[in-house]
Amino acid sequence: PSNSAVTAEKFSEIVSAIKSQTIESNKLEKAKSIAKKHLFTSKQVAELCNLFKIENYKFDFAKFAYDFTVDPDSYFVVGKTFKIASYSRELDEYIDSKE
Repeated sequence: PSNSAVTAEKFSEIVSAIKSQTIESNKLEKAKSIAKKHLFTSKQVAELCNLFKIENYKFDFAKFAYDFTVDPDSYFVVGKTFKIASYSRELDEYIDSKE
């Protein structure tokens, strides 16, 4: 992949592909598979995280997608997607451990 985030059009296609998976574990598998081949903005990762209904799947994807983000300094927006504060804290700790 190039070092720029996917276009809005491509992102829309990615969202549709992930949404087409009705089971959360399949959704996570599809999201990770796609993420490996593309780069995203932190805001796009946050939008992808919001496709997950179950927090631990969202958390798993948020950690995974960090390495495929063009603006890691803005990754705090991903932490805001969690309804359970401990996941947001754990994500911060994970990011700190990567730096």
